[in-house]
Amino acid sequence: MFCPDCGSKLDDPNQNFCPNCGTKVPRIQESPRSETTYQQPTYQPPAPNYSYQRPSTTSYQKPPPTNYQSPPSTTYRSPYPQPRVKPVRDPERFSKISLGMAIPGAIFALIGLYVGFVTFMIANTFAMYGPVPPGVMVGWIGKLVVHSIGLTFGIIAVAMSKKAQRLETENGIQKAGAVIGLLALAFNILLMLLGIFQMITIPVGSPPLYP
Repeated sequence: MFCPDCGSKLDDPNQNFCPNCGTKVPRIQESPRSETTYQQPTYQPPAPNYSYQRPSTTSYQKPPPTNYQSPPSTTYRSPYPQPRVKPVRDPERFSKISLGMAIPGAIFALIGLYVGFVTFMIANTFAMYGPVPPGVMVGWIGKLVVHSIGLTFGIIAVAMSKKAQRLETENGIQKAGAVIGLLALAFNILLMLLGIFQMITIPVGSPPLYP
């Protein structure tokens, strides 16, 4: 017995399906009076189709331009209050303040030195030939006032320099302010002490040194 579709031989005549192609095998009813002769079908493979179909050459039509409108921008606003952002300060703020205070401190030290020198020469000249007049006290007091102002500038310059060294990055302005501030502080203190010593050494109304 053979498969009517693929022509494979069926070993078991009671098979319902072909083990090769899976086609259902029809059952042949045999009558006792007539005998049927089964003819094996011949398998003919399908003829290949070599016909070539040319693809359609339809021209591409560009769609008409459309005026695109972007959606309106929406700005998100948080319902919670936002903290205020502080403006960025000058990164060298304290360094500049230190240098700005150190320079006047040094200038006042030089002014006090000049006033003290002139006052000392006047007082010494009067002391050599007679009593020192009371007007010399104006020079000593002016010298102490000038050095006091210079000392204040020097103290502020040194304090700002230390603050800049702690809060800011290292820079040349901070170094210059620290050096000049320390010099102004030291010179104002020394010249102030020298002025006090001169006031004690050459008092007003003292007798002449060389009678």
